[in-house]
This record gives sequence, structure tokens and C-alpha cells, in this order.
Amino acid sequence: RSTQRDRRQRQMCIRDRYVIPYFVIQLCRNNSWSRFRSSYFGKNLGLTFVMAFFNYTASASFAYAAFTLGNSGNTVGYAIYNTVSVLLAVLGGILAGEWNKSSLKAQTMLCVALFAMILGVIFIALGNSAA
Repeated sequence: RSTQRDRRQRQMCIRDRYVIPYFVIQLCRNNSWSRFRSSYFGKNLGLTFVMAFFNYTASASFAYAAFTLGNSGNTVGYAIYNTVSVLLAVLGGILAGEWNKSSLKAQTMLCVALFAMILGVIFIALGNSAA
């Protein structure tokens, strides 16, 4: 079991270490660095760190769940990971004002979908605990 978790972590590290260099190379190749000069740069950079914190929080919840839930850790942990990721993304969107001008129907559907995701995690957890 720990071998699977270790392998997955190595795969994520191998994949993620190429992301930033790729974009730096593309920015240099296309001479696009000047497009980052704007009055919003500071705010956007700050929001980038907020998003990074939210992403870390979601990853930490998956690792914690996978570690502490025993045999059902991977299944329930991954469901928790996805749910927390979506919840934090939506929370970030709400805090950034992305939902301010959306219709009441869209906001209601968002709440229903989030509730369904949380309910799904609960059902998976209960199903795994009964097995």
C-alpha cells in the first residue's frame, strides 16, 4: 500500500517539475514577459499564493485521509481530495467575486452540486466502513 502511495507521489513530482520551466521557456521564446506589466500584477501575484495555499490544503487532506483511513484510505481519500479541491476552488471564486453577477439559478445549482459531492464522500466513507 505504501508503495502505491510512494509511486503516485513520485509521478506527481516528476510531472510537476516540468511545468514552471515550460512556461518560462515559452515566455522567453515568445518575448511575452512585458504582458505581465499591469496595475493588477501585485493583486494577481497575491491571489496566486492564495490558490497555491488552497491547492496544498487539498493535497494535504488527501494525504491525511489516505494515511489515517487504513484500507479504505485511497478510495475515500481521493474522494475527499476531489471534493476539497472543488470546494476550495469555488470558495476562491466567491471571494474573488466571480459569482457576484451570476443568476440565482446558477448559484442554486452550484450549492446543489457541492452538496451532492459532500454527500457522495459520506456515502463512500460509510460504504467502506461497512465492508
